[in-house]
Amino acid sequence: MKNLVLLCGFHHRLLHHSDWEIEMGADRHPMFIPPRQVDWE
Repeated sequence: MKNLVLLCGFHHRLLHHSDWEIEMGADRHPMFIPPRQVDWE
């Protein structure tokens, strides 16, 4: 299981019901990617 991230219930639901995304970086740390309306870059 190389792609798991431990999240509280609030943030778990936020990721599933919004445009936020998580990607695993090359260093195996999660990168949280906000939706465009939060961060245009």
